[in-house]
Amino acid sequence: MFRTPCETALWKLLPSLRKELVIYLVKDKKIPRRKAAKIIGVTEPAISQYLKNKRGSVKFTNKQKKEIRKTGDNLIKNSSKKTFVKCMCRLCSCMEVGCR
Repeated sequence: MFRTPCETALWKLLPSLRKELVIYLVKDKKIPRRKAAKIIGVTEPAISQYLKNKRGSVKFTNKQKKEIRKTGDNLIKNSSKKTFVKCMCRLCSCMEVGCR
């Protein structure tokens, strides 16, 4: 079955991007789980699952992780839905999967 790049990104990449963002926001930046959930548009239980490695299986290179952290910093400054969507599409392009 043929899948578009954005479908692949939706099922495989997006959960992994969210997981890396959660790890960066909660563990590195010490942002409370509730605020992190609001920033990336998920529930607090989802934050817990990301932190317990129950979601997201894609492994990223150090260069890709640097881009994810940069996105996290942008979302801390401006956590609007519009900014989140723009950042996630940019990340998909950076990861060479979907959203081209």
